[in-house]
Amino acid sequence: MAKKYKDEFKLMIVESLQSGQSVNSVSSEYNLNVSMIRKWRKFDEENFGDFTTTSVLSEDQKRFDFWKKG
Repeated sequence: MAKKYKDEFKLMIVESLQSGQSVNSVSSEYNLNVSMIRKWRKFDEENFGDFTTTSVLSEDQKRFDFWKKG
């Protein structure tokens, strides 16, 4: 059975990456799988830090994301 992590923990991990820590160092520090950390980072970018949402973006979010990346 897969271990469940709280949304606050996932956000803390993503914030560690945003502060400059590498994926590998966060992985070692918290004993987490590298691919899971990357998945959380991607999810955070797509959902504006809200881990409680689904990965489906509203049309407004898609437009904002498009202009943010542009």
